[in-house]
Amino acid sequence: MTCQISSIVLYGKQPDQVEILPFTPGKLSIVTGDSRTGKTSIATITDYCLGSTNYPVKAGVVRDFVQAYAVQLVAGDRQLFTARPASATTTAAPRLCLIFQPTGSPPPAIDELDFTIPLDVARNMITEFCGIDRSVRIPTRGTVLNPSIRHALFFCFQGQNEIANPEQLFHSQGQEWRSSAIRDTLPYFLGAVDPAQAELTARLKTDRQDLKAHAQELAEASRRTPAPGMARALVAEAIQVQLLPPQPEEPDLPTTLALLSEAIESRLPRTSPTCPARTRWRSGSVNGRACGPSTTESAPRSAI
Repeated sequence: MTCQISSIVLYGKQPDQVEILPFTPGKLSIVTGDSRTGKTSIATITDYCLGSTNYPVKAGVVRDFVQAYAVQLVAGDRQLFTARPASATTTAAPRLCLIFQPTGSPPPAIDELDFTIPLDVARNMITEFCGIDRSVRIPTRGTVLNPSIRHALFFCFQGQNEIANPEQLFHSQGQEWRSSAIRDTLPYFLGAVDPAQAELTARLKTDRQDLKAHAQELAEASRRTPAPGMARALVAEAIQVQLLPPQPEEPDLPTTLALLSEAIESRLPRTSPTCPARTRWRSGSVNGRACGPSTTESAPRSAI
């Protein structure tokens, strides 16, 4: 997994206006110059040509006079030319030009560039050219990611403000979500991740997520299951004898079980027998039903 930049190419807006910044693969290249002469643009142009979703080249001379940017990559005995047109706005161009060349070939002319490859396809092609295994699945928090050239750039660049920052070690580490991506992909680029083990770990994580989702679906289906006939009959009887209040609709199984538990803990309501109104009687029966002594006191007998 070794890929180096052999040159950066700028195509100007005037005919035959081409600027080539060569590098020597396998050796250290140091670019020097005064402030505001475009040194920082080397990293942003490379980032842009390697599939950035935004347009990182800052406004200024480079944007004003460049028509297209290009980078030549070398990996072993192979060479890849990747170019991307400049954008008139802050939105990145959605298509790139990729040309596989013999090693040592010069950059093609501007009229030979055909910007027809979509961004996601170009990313995959550059990733495979650089020797990054796209089949590796690295488990992360909540998802699984495949390493790509975009993840490799975290460990290839450092801006001037990042070199002098004691709280940041990697490129764009302080930006949203990138610190977690750096943490998850660093073991792979260090060679500490076994592709087979990573595949099994990712599959285990996916299976666990599927199992949890199926368990939730099963629990939801159980809650929607209607109660058996005997349980519904017991609830109806409990409502009839006033152990339970009337139900607005037919309860499901969990609700039925809860109602039956409530009925078991309830007490029968107190009911007193009713007798027809009576006055001044000692004992007897009314309509064949015995009634107790009247609480109304009878008038005293008059002496004869």
